[in-house]
Amino acid sequence: METIIVVVMSIFLGFITMVVLFNFLAAPVIKKVDYHLRRKPLVSILIPARNEEANIGGCLAHVLSQSYPHTEVIVLDDQSEDRTYQVVAEMKKRHSNLKLFRGKDLPRGWNGKNWACHQLSQKAEGEIIIFVDADCTLAPWTIETALGMMERYGLDLLSSFPTQKLKGVAGFLLVPVMDWLLLSFLPLRMVYLSSHKSFVAANGQFMVFIRKQYDAIGGHRAVADQVVEDMELARTIKIRGFRMMTALGGPSISCTMYTSFSDAIRGFSKNFYPGFNTTPFRFSCIIAMFTLFYLVPFFLVFIYAGYRSAKSHYQRPPASPSDGLHGRCGDQFDARGRGEEDRMERPTGIIRRLNFFRGLAIIYAVGLAGHLIPPLRPLMVAITPYVLLITGGIVLLPVISSRNWRTLAWLLLAGLATFFIEVAGVATGKIFGNYAYTDILGAPLFGVPPLIGFNWMLVLFGSINLAQIISQRTPLTIAIATICAPLFDYAMEPVAVSLHYWQWHTGTPPLQNYIVWGVISGILCSIYLLLRCSTQRTLPAFYLGVQFLYFAILNFIV
Repeated sequence: METIIVVVMSIFLGFITMVVLFNFLAAPVIKKVDYHLRRKPLVSILIPARNEEANIGGCLAHVLSQSYPHTEVIVLDDQSEDRTYQVVAEMKKRHSNLKLFRGKDLPRGWNGKNWACHQLSQKAEGEIIIFVDADCTLAPWTIETALGMMERYGLDLLSSFPTQKLKGVAGFLLVPVMDWLLLSFLPLRMVYLSSHKSFVAANGQFMVFIRKQYDAIGGHRAVADQVVEDMELARTIKIRGFRMMTALGGPSISCTMYTSFSDAIRGFSKNFYPGFNTTPFRFSCIIAMFTLFYLVPFFLVFIYAGYRSAKSHYQRPPASPSDGLHGRCGDQFDARGRGEEDRMERPTGIIRRLNFFRGLAIIYAVGLAGHLIPPLRPLMVAITPYVLLITGGIVLLPVISSRNWRTLAWLLLAGLATFFIEVAGVATGKIFGNYAYTDILGAPLFGVPPLIGFNWMLVLFGSINLAQIISQRTPLTIAIATICAPLFDYAMEPVAVSLHYWQWHTGTPPLQNYIVWGVISGILCSIYLLLRCSTQRTLPAFYLGVQFLYFAILNFIV
């Protein structure tokens, strides 16, 4: 049972780690970039405001100082009970492009903010409409950069999660939970790359629409009674086949959401459940999972520490007061004994190696699980380069740490040789056959992603390691390594083609592809043996076996 729990938690935490790493490396961010706009249409910046006296002045000061020139700024005062209207009215006297009007009474069947946004959209004249919350601040380049992203990526909707400015104890404790949920469970770039409605996220604090597409999906009228209207608008955009992207605010958009516990709890409780868009049973399972993985271990640490403390107190025999010397010697002996026991409990080199093996197995198990779920498959494909770098690093770390210079020199040779052979193969079509790489494995250099050389270096290293485990006789070692690499390629090729890592012009790889890789493997194995390279670990062979099994199973999935 303990093993099952460890495996399940490892897979879950491994998945989260991969999503976090993917977001760290690839999440879109709105930052200052000169996109050289081809067109500069009129932009309507729409700000609904209710009791925002403390925020609206600062928000408008930033909105009205944008570098993009063609804007109209429209503020709706949603029957505020403070001086919101008066603050905006004063600023309106100094800015001709600022408009202000009072909102109408809330009709039946409408949510308050949705009704305010709908009224704003009716007043807007721009080809682009941008909804901005009154508690947001925009850097001077924000609107121009957002339009550049819309134009470059062909977007119909761009939304952003502002950088949160934390104030007060409630802000520091509760507000980061929102970003943690977002960046731990949703790969943000997949909102743009995948058409599947599972990859959806949007934030009503900053939403940029092409007006034509906004009207086509029914605007806020279509989500009149929805609490999480931003997510529903985004889902509708996806379902209708329009393109959207969700980005982080970065240095461009910031916000102070909540400063008190009551406001934070009220806000999150209103949006938390609807935001998941799932059944009560699934939502209960999600909450149970969070509790099990994040809260229970925290309390168990203190429970276990208390148990160990109580156990050591009651099990240790008391020293006799009359035996001072004996008592002191006993204490010294006991301390030495406990020290020896502690040293015996420390992880040995074998356990550390087993941890490497376990790490590789968990990473590829998570990959298989992801490919089994169709909505997650695009994510698995997108993070492939990072997975190869991480797992390859795990394999190479023992070689690097032991300063095995001969083996490191061979690895460098194998990586460069296979990369440039691939370059020649793609350029001529005569070595392996006619094929071409996509950019999934990274930007091509001379038509080949550099990661290909890295991957083949690891495959050949694993093949040689496996061959040496089977036999120490040189001819047999070379023969086994010569067979292993083409066998691995045979299992990998159908999956790689299906997932669009590369494409063969004939549809399938020719026989010469496998023959040539066998020859290359044999030559590099011979060089490895001539250089008297070695490794004391079986990790490269295990890596090759795990990858072979991974691709063999994927042949039946993708």
